[in-house]
Amino acid sequence: MDKVVEIERIDLVCEENNTDHHTLLNGVDRLIVRRGQPFTITLHLRPGTHFQNGADINFIAQTGPRPSVEAQTKAKFSLSHFSSRSCWSATAETASDSTVSLTVCSHPNAPIGVYKLILDQGEGVGLGDFVLLFNPWCKSKLFYHE
Repeated sequence: MDKVVEIERIDLVCEENNTDHHTLLNGVDRLIVRRGQPFTITLHLRPGTHFQNGADINFIAQTGPRPSVEAQTKAKFSLSHFSSRSCWSATAETASDSTVSLTVCSHPNAPIGVYKLILDQGEGVGLGDFVLLFNPWCKSKLFYHE
């Protein structure tokens, strides 16, 4: 990766996200979202840091004591130009020279639990923890058959 994104502060926008995800009654001190529905976080960058939308920016979302891609408790995904509700995805919009708004969407069948969202730029930078819940309103739920 060419340049490391240096983050001064992260805002999980809990009140807005929890309202959009029908989880506001659980409080605004933590991010509680529903799978298959986008949520937004705001990155406040350190002075002199520039965010290049479209650059090779990768994320990891993981849950559980031993996250793995095989067990579907760890997802690796890249910044893209379009959000997808059928897989883990992320888009970015630069609000100012020092502020970036990330929109993240989980897979509609991602395991529910407490997740860590990580900006993967060689060394992982934690963006925050969130609780992922079942989503009865998600139209794109996929059902696995054994």
